[in-house]
Amino acid sequence: MVNARQVAEPNIFWKINSGSCNMWWDNWCEKGPLAILFPDHVHNNNAKVMDSIDVGNWNRNKLREDLPEHIVLYIANIPIGDANDNDYAVWNITQDGQYTNCSAWQSIREVRQKDGILSKVWHKILFNAWWNMNTANSVHKMVQQITPMCIAWEI
Repeated sequence: MVNARQVAEPNIFWKINSGSCNMWWDNWCEKGPLAILFPDHVHNNNAKVMDSIDVGNWNRNKLREDLPEHIVLYIANIPIGDANDNDYAVWNITQDGQYTNCSAWQSIREVRQKDGILSKVWHKILFNAWWNMNTANSVHKMVQQITPMCIAWEI
């Protein structure tokens, strides 16, 4: 699970509305947490993004106190939403930004080239091994008992 988090977390970023997310540790600028990008610039671990927003606009002077100029210019182009709404997480792997288990799995799984014959043989071997396994699993026993009846019913 920890490995999955390490792979998935960089694919989550925050859209800024009220600015309630953490200035240094949340990925709100889509480049990663600022504390990791600029570890020598962190002065207040608990600073919020809202501390650098002034009436719906970026306070560039405040940003310049802690960040290099090129990052200040980059941040100045990040849109700020409605201050009455909460910041929200966006999953940047999907088109609509919504998290799905399938997209998370696709992002962390090791993709191998498919070998036509091998994939067909492997599934049959795996099924046969499962079928022949002596187990205390009640579902497995039930499937083994029902399958002959289903086959007989069809005949």
